[in-house]
Amino acid sequence: MKKTKIVIIGIIVGLIFAFIKNFLNISDEQFFVFYIKLGIAFISIAILINIVYFMYYHRKIVKSIEIFDTGDFDIAINNIQKMKASAKGNHLNNILRIIEVVFYNDSGNSKMAVQILEGMDIKKINKKLLPVYKLNLCSSYFANSQWDKALQIYNEYEKQFKIFENNKSFEKDYSTIFLTHTYAEIVRGNPKLATEYLEKAKKFDVNNKYRVKIDLLQSAITDLETKTTTK
Repeated sequence: MKKTKIVIIGIIVGLIFAFIKNFLNISDEQFFVFYIKLGIAFISIAILINIVYFMYYHRKIVKSIEIFDTGDFDIAINNIQKMKASAKGNHLNNILRIIEVVFYNDSGNSKMAVQILEGMDIKKINKKLLPVYKLNLCSSYFANSQWDKALQIYNEYEKQFKIFENNKSFEKDYSTIFLTHTYAEIVRGNPKLATEYLEKAKKFDVNNKYRVKIDLLQSAITDLETKTTTK
């Protein structure tokens, strides 16, 4: 439908330009220069509008994150849902869905997080956003005790998840990344490596945001160590 609209608009614009050219008796050379300049102007305006649009939503997203961090989970989630209802474009909507998933996971509702992620059309997810989507889906599966599904994603994207550890833009998500590693190594039966990742998660959890989850994983590692040593 969108491609059809673009073609129709292109045909209409072309006819208008042809009319202007003939009506004003503009030479082919002059018209070509005019066409190029007008095209550049349109592209520049479109880019500027897109930037302003994303900046508008970025400010609203940051405000929702601040609200979430104060403990008003329902208000923050409701704000994101309102943005989803008004936002245009697959990429922005997918970003909003992933933020909503983070909010649900961090408020202890991993079941809803899984439901949202599984409902997303993977074909409409930007290639750069796809690993982030997979990280959140993997983390949500682990938190929801869907071990097989979680480990399948982890095995496929492990190298990419580890690249995130050296990316400063993911610094706020380091705890989630290391907790995901911890889950995976527990399921794999590697208590030593799981402990190493858990210690890294603790290091970046400066506000004790994931303290409950960290304590549960520590208990799981202890049980795993006990089973390992008694074999």
